[in-house]
Formats: sequence, C-alpha cells, structure tokens
Amino acid sequence: MKSKINIATAQFAPLAGNLGYNIKKICTILEESSHRSVQLVLFPELAICGYDLKLIDEGRGVFTEDGNGLNFLFNACRNFKIAAIVGCCIRKGSELYNSALIINEFGELIHIYDKQLLDAEEKEIFKFGEKNCVFKIHDWYFGVAISYDCYSMDITTKLKFLQIDAYLILGAFIKGGYYSFDLNHFALLAKEFDCYVVVSNFIGSHGGLTFSGNSSIYAKNGELLNNCFENFGVTFEILEKNITKNEDINRLDSVINLEFGTIEEEKKMNQ
Repeated sequence: MKSKINIATAQFAPLAGNLGYNIKKICTILEESSHRSVQLVLFPELAICGYDLKLIDEGRGVFTEDGNGLNFLFNACRNFKIAAIVGCCIRKGSELYNSALIINEFGELIHIYDKQLLDAEEKEIFKFGEKNCVFKIHDWYFGVAISYDCYSMDITTKLKFLQIDAYLILGAFIKGGYYSFDLNHFALLAKEFDCYVVVSNFIGSHGGLTFSGNSSIYAKNGELLNNCFENFGVTFEILEKNITKNEDINRLDSVINLEFGTIEEEKKMNQ
C-alpha cells in the first residue's frame, strides 16, 4: 500500500474555444510535472475549452463520453506515466454536462464526474449531474467536486462517510463572485473531512470573467501547504496518509458511484 503521493495543482490561463492550444498547454504541464516525479495533476473546471459559456452553447469544445478526440491527452498521461483530472464539456446523448475527466497513469479514462450544482447561466446549457464518485489511483481514494459542489452540505456529507484521502476541487472561481475563492472554506473542509484538499483554479481573464487564482493544497488539519497565488504554473506537494485509516472501509478498487436522493433545495437557490 502506497502511503505517499506527489500531487500537483495546475493554474493557467486558457484561450477560450481554442482546444488545440489548451490541450497542448495541459500536456506540457503534465510533462513538466512528470519531471518532478508528480503522480497526479489537477486542472480547473472546463480547462480544455475554457470557461466561456457562450462558446460552449455554440457547440465549441464539446466531446463525447468515450473521449473521442482526446487521444493526445490520453497519450500524454500514458507516456509520462501521470494521472490527470481535467475539466471538460461532455455530451451524453442530447445533453451537455460540465464534467471532470478522470484519467489514470496508463492513459485510461476511468470515470467522468458531472457537476451537480449549476448556477443560473450554467443551468441553461448543462444538465445537472446526479452522482458523486470516489476513485482510486496509487492506493489513494479521491473525491471530486467542481466549483459549487464543494459548498453543498448534502454532497460533502455523503463523501465524508467514505473517508477519502484527498478532496480534489476543479474551480473556476472569480474575483468578487458569490462563490469566489474562499481560503477559509477549503481549510474547514480539510479539517471536517480529515483529508487533504487540493484546489485548481484559473488565473487571468477569459469569457468575460476575471479569475482569482490561488490554486492551493491543504493539510488534513486545514494548514495551507502550498499556494500558487496569482502566478502561472503548478504547485505540488508530497502527501502522506495513515495507511491504517481506511482498513475497515468496504470500497471498490476503482470507482464508487453514490446515488443522490435530492439536492433540489440547493439547485433552486441557483435558479
């Protein structure tokens, strides 16, 4: 059982709608991170297409759930032997989802997590996700959230019972917004979950929004271990866990899906 993992959170400014540039930038970050022996890199919400809802609504930057068209990204993970969690717009049937691609170090797309809480503009484009997930990479169990999800008591409480080792949050947190970057909130999450919290966010401006940066890694006691502040690039940390922590937890070896009863109350708040 591996008690340590080297994890990084990436902070960059995508070009909205320019998939070629964004994927190449993501793969460059993966390559550079692998040279530092990083094993997993977390990227922001909608990192592949950029957070520009108008362009997404026009159909730019949309991929199918089989990952067709993303081989360059999958190959990068396989070649550099590094896992990646990457924000992407996914079409399932006739519906669009604000999703996180979970790619292991073999370049395999092992799961797609769909954002569950959407704001007023997002809900005009995306369908609400209905499941939470926990996945396993390098003997570590990770929970995933996309921006607002980590503010939901319903979602976070269900994850807490699974005793995850780290909580990964793909952000598109803006300066001065209602759900702007809240350092204290993530520190409290770490203490409440008794797990590491890793947050990735954009820097700069695109899609008419200015993002707050501050991609961060928090210890289980809420201590801020590392922070990108308003810089471009990645920040990384070697995390260590108590290997006996999860011995009595009965879990799958790869992905756990949790069926949600209802989060209608919180969805209505965002209408």
